[in-house]
Amino acid sequence: AFLFAQFVSRRFGLETFDVSGVLEGFRFAGWQSWVSPVALGVAIGAAGALLIRFVRYGQDSLLDLFQTQAWMRILAAGAVIFLIALIYRPAHAPASGLLEEVFWSRRNASEIGLILCCQILSVTMLVSGFGTIGILWPLFAIGGFAGFLFDTSVWHALPGFSAVIGFAGAAAVWGAVIGAPVTAS
Repeated sequence: AFLFAQFVSRRFGLETFDVSGVLEGFRFAGWQSWVSPVALGVAIGAAGALLIRFVRYGQDSLLDLFQTQAWMRILAAGAVIFLIALIYRPAHAPASGLLEEVFWSRRNASEIGLILCCQILSVTMLVSGFGTIGILWPLFAIGGFAGFLFDTSVWHALPGFSAVIGFAGAAAVWGAVIGAPVTAS
């Protein structure tokens, strides 16, 4: 599927998710490079469980608020997503573009943290109001942002390692929330 998508996007000149240049210079150099993905996987597994609980809380809250009117749940979730977009508009660009910018270090750590919070709130409202449609890329992006922040805050950005640990975080969140760790990897 990946190769077919790459072929079609290159053939027709479509925009692609380009992070291959970020990964070219990376080599496993020290013990941090080996320990970080494991530590991040464990931490994100726990965070994934918390994210599931938070989404469930959002669903229950909307169900309690609008018990018999399903259309009001959708309207309320849409309004909250719109308000989140008004608070910080850049966080609602396409997730693939945001993740690409983060992996290429075009955003600073505080901005990535704000994007991460906005994405988590938006995904919670998306699932609470509309169901699971369109959840894969946002989950992948949330994990990528968390992994990149982990490297930036714990190891102070090891050279060339931020994108690698970002991909590890993306796979960990996807695997933890959806329950398919092999597919995510």
